[in-house]
Amino acid sequence: MVKRSIKQALESGQPSLNFLNLPNPEGVDVPDFVRMLSLNRVAAQMPVGVENPQYSTKWQLLATAPALSHPHIDAGKFATWVQVRRGAKIWAVLDGPMPGKPLTEFDLEAHKWIPFLLEQDDILIMPPGTVHCVLTVQDSFAVGGHFYTKWSLGASFEAGDREHRTGLQDTNTQHVRSELILHATLRSYAQAMHDACARSERRKRPMFRKCVGPHG
Repeated sequence: MVKRSIKQALESGQPSLNFLNLPNPEGVDVPDFVRMLSLNRVAAQMPVGVENPQYSTKWQLLATAPALSHPHIDAGKFATWVQVRRGAKIWAVLDGPMPGKPLTEFDLEAHKWIPFLLEQDDILIMPPGTVHCVLTVQDSFAVGGHFYTKWSLGASFEAGDREHRTGLQDTNTQHVRSELILHATLRSYAQAMHDACARSERRKRPMFRKCVGPHG
């Protein structure tokens, strides 16, 4: 249980550490409900590379209080899940639209935030492109990962458009293989649509006309 306030944590004056991408992210167990939502399995989990943790879609985070991350979005156009295994963190999510300026020029106090207190075993899921910052209020160990879902692909492409315009200014890491997952996912969708249209053509159902258009 958290026993001090945000103000006390920030004014404690004690030094803090924040380690992202600890070794062996493949040892992280993805929650079952995230597996059900994720499209990564559709892409056959293409980006893997335990020798390069930033290539993995899973991660481990170790931090001591009062570590504070700057406002950022998670790279790779991914949705994100995070679970606190020990300690406590406050995950603050921006309440409102994405600002037009780079997040490196972002004024924390000029915007409203929605705070989520995450303690042991709590899980939070964020859609792609969610602006957030994190305060560690108790020394903590957390795990998490990134994934695509069919319900948020539109938000993934919006986040991707911003990434192309701002580069890595808005994020705290990079996922250079994320494009492989996304492309493989879209390819699987295209193949599924092609197969459905082919079956419809064979059965001479109206669905085929919708797939190929009125002029074939």
